[in-house]
Amino acid sequence: MIEVNARNIGKALALKSAYIGLVLAYLICAIDFYSWDVELTKAIFWIYFSDFKWPVIMGAFGFLKISSFFGEKAGVSILINGKNEFWTGIKTGLLVLIFGGYSVVP
Repeated sequence: MIEVNARNIGKALALKSAYIGLVLAYLICAIDFYSWDVELTKAIFWIYFSDFKWPVIMGAFGFLKISSFFGEKAGVSILINGKNEFWTGIKTGLLVLIFGGYSVVP
């Protein structure tokens, strides 16, 4: 397998996981706001009514960029170097959470 293909596969899978995580986090916040007796539409579009929308949006972009970077590294590590998929996924997942969390901090 060519290294470019391995990077693209790793990046695609990492971004898919990151999008799922961001959607789940958004829905958890919406459910939390809805439990505070807020209208349903205001709870669904909570980010538009919040005072901290730009740090959240920039943090999401940073999280996606970091996921893309570590996904490329994981793709090469698994597909080219033959490393264990489970431990490589755990390692890069934790790195994404650590560095992605720092990208959200304003």
